Amino acid sequence: MSVLPTNTLLGKLEIIEIYEHYDQPLLFACRNASDNLYLVVLEDEEDEFENWLYASMSPARFAQVRSGGIDLYNAFKNAEDGFVFLVKLYRDRQIPSVITKVPTDQLQDEQLPESGEALNLETATLEKKEISVQRRAAQLYREYVEMALEFPGQRRTEAPISVLSDIMRYLQDTLISIGHTISDFHKDSKSPTRDLVEKMELALLDVSAGSFKLEMASIEQSDMFGDTLLGDALQELARIIAIGSNEEELQSAFTELKSSVPKDYLKLLKSIRNSRIDRANLRWASANGQRVGESVLTSPTVISTIDTIEQMVVTETNFIRVTGKLTGAFTDREFEVETRDQVYRGRLDNQALTVEASDIINNAQLGKRYILQLRQVVTRKIATDETTTKYFLVDVEEDQL
Repeated sequence: MSVLPTNTLLGKLEIIEIYEHYDQPLLFACRNASDNLYLVVLEDEEDEFENWLYASMSPARFAQVRSGGIDLYNAFKNAEDGFVFLVKLYRDRQIPSVITKVPTDQLQDEQLPESGEALNLETATLEKKEISVQRRAAQLYREYVEMALEFPGQRRTEAPISVLSDIMRYLQDTLISIGHTISDFHKDSKSPTRDLVEKMELALLDVSAGSFKLEMASIEQSDMFGDTLLGDALQELARIIAIGSNEEELQSAFTELKSSVPKDYLKLLKSIRNSRIDRANLRWASANGQRVGESVLTSPTVISTIDTIEQMVVTETNFIRVTGKLTGAFTDREFEVETRDQVYRGRLDNQALTVEASDIINNAQLGKRYILQLRQVVTRKIATDETTTKYFLVDVEEDQL
């Protein structure tokens, strides 16, 4: 036996979802032929009839109730129209149903679901658009980029503004840094030029459902071949993302790029980590359809890659020759020599020192001038550009001048 009234001002009703059931639906959503939505709950029942409350809802309110953004109590108590329908449905269906319009301020708490009781269903509160990235890029004749973000426990297609702003900012900065490296025309400049930034700039076109999807495109149109510098940068970013947390491969990739790239990429990864996103999908296509890419960043991969980059260092070794005054006595382990420009302190490389050099060290005098051959080792942290320099004495001779 149907729980829906017929031939009433509510229209021709059909149940679209049932949320609570016991022998019959007790809490459900329905709509009529005109697509008016109602949330319905059993208010009371007697031997001869049942009382049902019908709250009319807009699609936006329905999405909020369905996802738990509005609890069931307030769905009725604060119905959008300021009233609900009380439907008396007789068990004898020959008796017409009686419908009464009840102002919400006259509803009693005992008539309503308990305050705080809510649904918790995943709900698309934005339109879901499924379109090929190649087709979209061809339509725009620009590089087209999609970034879909999966938030844990998020039942509505929403995202915090602070999260989105950081992710979009550092995605943009990373692409500019990569473009600064790979562009033959711009790579020799100390910092990205205004012209380069304009070539690399992304515009936000739309947001849509399918997780929380950001739809972007290059501001600059493609050249006659359908290519852009932004497309080259996206391809390089996809290569870096695919490496994951492999230290050796990351080190090799970053060595080929300007030092700003790993720093900006690290900021992008941290913005994703701080957002607590489970997964980020990056898809893109070039205007000519020849280049298409898809990259996936999962939470575990993001965290491990951050750890790897923060520990990575670049080491450069050079040999330098300095002449200076001995200001700290040679020992079997350390030295200190002052030149006109700076003081050099370091350790002795006893394996490299010749017998003659060792004799000079053993008989060295404070204040006397010596010519030192030093191995200079410069270590730079990729994540911060912080550098440390160490010196190792590999040879020494007295200054005869």
